Amino acid sequence: MKILAIIPARSGSKRLKGKNMRILNGESLVNRAIRIAKKHPLIDDIVLTTDIKELYKLKDIKIIKRNWALCRDETKMIPVIKDVITKYPDYDAYVLLQPTSPLRKPEHITRAIKSLGDKFNTVVSVDPEKAHNGTVYVIKKGYLHELNDYKKTYEYIMDEKQVDIDTIDDFNKAERILDERM
Repeated sequence: MKILAIIPARSGSKRLKGKNMRILNGESLVNRAIRIAKKHPLIDDIVLTTDIKELYKLKDIKIIKRNWALCRDETKMIPVIKDVITKYPDYDAYVLLQPTSPLRKPEHITRAIKSLGDKFNTVVSVDPEKAHNGTVYVIKKGYLHELNDYKKTYEYIMDEKQVDIDTIDDFNKAERILDERM
């Protein structure tokens, strides 16, 4: 299976300015997502979809200079994913790795990818209470429309604590958890 990792990073966060470029344990959130994707043996290629100009120069990954219409506060992730799939249609599956979920490990990506099968075409990571945690999403080609159909989406339950960073409190919590893991 040929897999493309999608890393979305826009500049316009209102609650935590510049959150995708914030440094957590020595590297920016976006670089952390890229590093984990590069090391993952099941991921063939990486695309960064962004409006952050300083990221346009990154090497060894594909870059989409995201259209301003896909960078607004009210823009949902599905149109961003559709934009990537339209530009890079030659993959069997797509893995969404949001930089704002920095506690993911390679094995989380592996388990999510391996959860795809005949019964499920999309996978969403959830916490033990079954709330989506933003850590990893996997979508088979042609099945993006099922991502919000919970009857057809496999919920990959993660036992480790995850944080989806939207505020400074979330960022500080992620920093504490990473410090505890070391």
